[in-house]
Amino acid sequence: VTFTIGTKYSLRAKHCMAHDVVVVVIQYRLGALGYLTLDTEEIPGNAGMADQVEALRWIQKFIKYFGGNKDNVTVVGESAGAASVGFLLLCPQAREERLFHNAIAESGSMLTEWALDRNTTKHGYRIAELAGCPLEPYADLLHCLR
Repeated sequence: VTFTIGTKYSLRAKHCMAHDVVVVVIQYRLGALGYLTLDTEEIPGNAGMADQVEALRWIQKFIKYFGGNKDNVTVVGESAGAASVGFLLLCPQAREERLFHNAIAESGSMLTEWALDRNTTKHGYRIAELAGCPLEPYADLLHCLR
């Protein structure tokens, strides 16, 4: 996943709220902060997706205090958000924990070319290099990236 920009402002929350819907808008890490990977246990990547799963867990725990129903959660995304919806549909944690029940993906897909980076590890090392991190030994690389 390579999402680098995103905004909550395209969501038409006022329209949804006019129809007895509780709207929760989440934010998650993007770019290298969200998807940097060295394909290792320490830097596996997909922190941005982990943020989304944690947000859905928060919704499950607290939505009742806002008048919402934890058993009727719909994830909605447009463009990069639509790709995230697709990835959430495949996410084992989200499915096993039943963190959402419906999904709407608009104007985007996890299958579009811009949604996938086929060279994530290579790009991760390039980012480390650009940040001035030593690539070896590995412990020094990790320390620098942290």
